[in-house]
Amino acid sequence: MAQAAQMLVPENIRQALKLIDFYPQISRIIRDYSIERITTHSGRTDLLLHEVANWDDFCYGSHMSIIMVAGKDLRILYKVHFKVKDFMGEFHGISNKVQLFDYFREYCNLMAGSIKKDLRAQNYVCGISLPTITSGYDEILFSDPIRDERYIDCFAIGSDTCRFVVTVQIETNNLELLQDLNNRPAPEKSEEGEIEFM
Repeated sequence: MAQAAQMLVPENIRQALKLIDFYPQISRIIRDYSIERITTHSGRTDLLLHEVANWDDFCYGSHMSIIMVAGKDLRILYKVHFKVKDFMGEFHGISNKVQLFDYFREYCNLMAGSIKKDLRAQNYVCGISLPTITSGYDEILFSDPIRDERYIDCFAIGSDTCRFVVTVQIETNNLELLQDLNNRPAPEKSEEGEIEFM
């Protein structure tokens, strides 16, 4: 798939600014929250976070669930890339494609809702979009060019039997905002196991 991406995507947009290199605290918080939320949502304790070696593949699954958190000077795009066949029978109550799409839409909605809530707690006004399902191959054809103000993160969550990839784009022309968020102390889990985002 990386070879296909190289044929379709110009050289200058296959490299990206990695969030973890510039703002590691923000990256760690998003990753921690992602694994905690899917573990709670699914009831699975065998799901683990893994690194993704080829960030320039663009296409990580047959479908994507996408949601956006946006406000002045900040846009966060959260994408879940998955293959339908990998998740049939993996999550309780999920037995067909429609149910799986609803499941990942809800997962994105929970993530975005928590991000919005905690950003607003920092007096940052933002809103969230509706979660959307689309073809995973759209990522190859319509991936945006890199920009100085855009940072991405990429990681996988899964077990021996199923796996999905999360990509996060954070775009802002206010680098002081990112630095402020990055300098905040790491959130701690509450007694119920909930992690507060940022």
